[in-house]
Amino acid sequence: MLLFFALQESARFMVARNKPVARIRKVLARVATSATTPSSFFIAEHTPVVARQSGIGVVLSRSFVVGSIMLWLAYFMGLVIFYASINWMPILLKEAGLTPQRATLVSALFNG
Repeated sequence: MLLFFALQESARFMVARNKPVARIRKVLARVATSATTPSSFFIAEHTPVVARQSGIGVVLSRSFVVGSIMLWLAYFMGLVIFYASINWMPILLKEAGLTPQRATLVSALFNG
């Protein structure tokens, strides 16, 4: 909750919402000192327009398919690493010198 009040909006958000130029300069000055000289800002990128598609249709559209697959792959690999560590943990802890009972207990409590 503290971060909600402490963090400022991004420069892109402020430009899109037509915030005062002085405020945008202040945020950009943290990134690059050359950003303090412009007198106006504009957004040159175009966001893809998606017309009446379902959620999965948007995610699998040409605009977002690569990012979606990469995100799914990263999530899947995170699960693989987590489950592999859970399955090997009792053996590794036993090899580290813990008793089999203690290694099993530590592995069971790891999820918590």
